[in-house]
Amino acid sequence: MKQKQSLISIGEFSKITGVNIKCLRYYDKIGVLKPAYINPDSGYRYYSVDQVYTVEIIRLCVELDIPLRNLTEYMGEDEGAHFAAMLDHGKLAAQEKLRQIQRGLQFVTVLRADIDHLKACRKVCGRFECQLPPRMFFVLPYDKGQQDRQFASALHRLFRLAVEEEAFPLYDYGLLHEYGPAGVQKYIYLEVLAQGCPGSHSMEIPGGTFRCLQVEGYYLEEAPRLFPGLLDGEETAWVIETALLTRKCRLERPLMELQVWGAQRNRNEESQ
Repeated sequence: MKQKQSLISIGEFSKITGVNIKCLRYYDKIGVLKPAYINPDSGYRYYSVDQVYTVEIIRLCVELDIPLRNLTEYMGEDEGAHFAAMLDHGKLAAQEKLRQIQRGLQFVTVLRADIDHLKACRKVCGRFECQLPPRMFFVLPYDKGQQDRQFASALHRLFRLAVEEEAFPLYDYGLLHEYGPAGVQKYIYLEVLAQGCPGSHSMEIPGGTFRCLQVEGYYLEEAPRLFPGLLDGEETAWVIETALLTRKCRLERPLMELQVWGAQRNRNEESQ
């Protein structure tokens, strides 16, 4: 035990560390910071100078979301922290927190871009061009329309796949037709926050200038007629059908947007 005259009262220790007395008593209760000495007559608590260091460790645990009750696992009999193990745990916790923050920032960025796009949509009618960022989709083969009863169950399966593969799902979903030399591949898609996401269910859509068409109702199957030249060439082209959530939307004939990206888009624009 430290010499009593070199100890610090709980009140003074609270002022030095900035930790209120109620918290110090709680730390004593859970065993992460026990007083160096307790007066047997008054029950008053005293702390040693080197316990200020322990308080800084506790603060680090709080910042890294390490449960304080788990801190006892890293404490020896002399209250010396096993730093290597604790810092390894803290590093993992910090990395996970950083991933969550990055996901949050990505979500805000995507949401802001979608809001700007919807604002632009209110000012146009019919055909127009717009700049869209690269997007990551989770996809499943699907050859029916959005109005079909199977659409909801297929979309639910996509949400489950995204969660299982730790890809953060966004609210943008719809249908996707991929045109290539082998013909057309038809999918249902769900946009996710996961760049370079591996797996057979992921598809990255490049960013750039998209030709768009707003129509009431479902016209994805008529994309080759609406966008002449879509079937020409040997490079891949995508047609995305997504719903626009506007106040003027009618359930029986929702306002849809067709977004087209492909190698033939510039040639098509020149021919129109």
